[in-house]
Amino acid sequence: MFCWLGCLLVFGACLRKANVTAKKENAFSGTEAMLKKSIRFEGHDKMRVMVSSSKTNQFSKRTHETLIHEVLGLIAFCVVIVTRRAMALNQWPGGPDAPLLCHTKAGGQQVALTHSGFDHWLKTKLKTAGLQPER
Repeated sequence: MFCWLGCLLVFGACLRKANVTAKKENAFSGTEAMLKKSIRFEGHDKMRVMVSSSKTNQFSKRTHETLIHEVLGLIAFCVVIVTRRAMALNQWPGGPDAPLLCHTKAGGQQVALTHSGFDHWLKTKLKTAGLQPER
């Protein structure tokens, strides 16, 4: 679920993979990976996504904010609905400064979703769909 949410966030907020994932599972920072506090819901149909560091540096600002509206009728493709459900289903430990996209390892430890983990998941799904992601 968290890799799919990562895809939706990247697409819906016009971000890069580096904005939502960490380089290493246990070594991340708020300027590198998106944190839980980076998401704010506004009403029942809007969500504000804040990126604290951006390689593209929009409008010469250090932070970038995007307001995303709910897409009715497309539940699986709506970043607002999927984010709200993911946060409701999974009470992520670590408080607001923990990574937004994380998963639980076999020993029960929650770690950040990494660049390579995201790439592996996406390539696997693309191959399953009959595409050739290496090209």
